[in-house]
Amino acid sequence: MKRTLVQSIAIYAAGLLLAAVTLGPMVWLFIMSIMEPPELLAVPLKWLPQLPDLSRYARLLGFTGEVAENPFLNALRNSLIASGGASLLALTVSALAAYSFTRRKAPTIILMLMLATFMMPPITYILPLTRCSAGSGCLITH
Repeated sequence: MKRTLVQSIAIYAAGLLLAAVTLGPMVWLFIMSIMEPPELLAVPLKWLPQLPDLSRYARLLGFTGEVAENPFLNALRNSLIASGGASLLALTVSALAAYSFTRRKAPTIILMLMLATFMMPPITYILPLTRCSAGSGCLITH
């Protein structure tokens, strides 16, 4: 079914509106981060900085020389290692599970039960996990 010109314009307009609503706050935060403090408080509001200041980003990313003592870069490295490791582990386990499901001709009910556990929000596991941890003495109480 071919779309009319009006439908195509409406779809693209909706997409552009969604992109503006989604990206607008992030762009504004970036613009505010490169403004000087007096420009942020100016009335009327200035939308663009007269002289962009990227020195805060240089200090944050360690371009000023103190890379070893930079807590942000250490935390970023740790986060990248943890998230990369978790992603690789999840990918490996998922690939092995998918392979076993396809080769073994597992019943559909087992696949549906596994998918149902993925569809539950993780917050629903908090109470049972807390009770199990408290029952086994693993819960930190201080």
